[in-house]
Amino acid sequence: NPTATYTGSVTLTGTATTGTSAAISIPAGSTGCTITEGTIPTAPSFYSWGAPTYTQPPATLPASGTSTGAISNPLTQNAPNITVAKTFTSAVGANPAVYQITVTNAGGAGSYSLTDTPLFGSGITTGTPSCQSAQNTATCPTVAANLTGAAPYTLAAAGTAIAGGASHTYTVTVPYTVTNAATQTAGSALCPASAPTTSVGGLNNATTVTPNSGNASTVNVCRDVTPNAPNITVAKTFTSAVGAN
Repeated sequence: NPTATYTGSVTLTGTATTGTSAAISIPAGSTGCTITEGTIPTAPSFYSWGAPTYTQPPATLPASGTSTGAISNPLTQNAPNITVAKTFTSAVGANPAVYQITVTNAGGAGSYSLTDTPLFGSGITTGTPSCQSAQNTATCPTVAANLTGAAPYTLAAAGTAIAGGASHTYTVTVPYTVTNAATQTAGSALCPASAPTTSVGGLNNATTVTPNSGNASTVNVCRDVTPNAPNITVAKTFTSAVGAN
């Protein structure tokens, strides 16, 4: 009977992925019979339902006995959506400069690499930076350790796993010295006027995250510093001989 609708349901519990509905009684000899899917539960976090596929019963049902059909619902893990954010945690004017870096995954499980690049202005020299993280990576352990070599410094190597919905936090500390060569200009004591993720100036610092899926992204934070005050003196001597006039 193509004008009638008959409903059934399947309930899955635990980790079960297949199930069978209770038998649905349909008048014998009904023709043009198809099964379609109604409302399905919300997909688990960080997963999405794909389009259902059907195995339809015979178009004409037999006079007696049973006919079966099937519906398959593909469940696909969402692609990772990994981003990076950065803030100062040290006070304005404090030395060393302390930066907090947060890697967040708003998608399905994935992995990433993370690098950090101090871009301090001319006339500002840096000491040895250090890193600390609960992720306990090779270069950024749970107890602060010095970063070695030259920037960009690797905080997390490629393949660092991050679950869907998770966040990883890293703390980078950079001691610095403002020398007499620092001036009150952009690129020196002041933050860069343009291209802040690649240009030097002030206490600028950039971080790049490269996810296993999607594009790398770079963020920066910067603060101006105060150049050293001038220390101007004057000296004076005689150049004429004693008694000369």
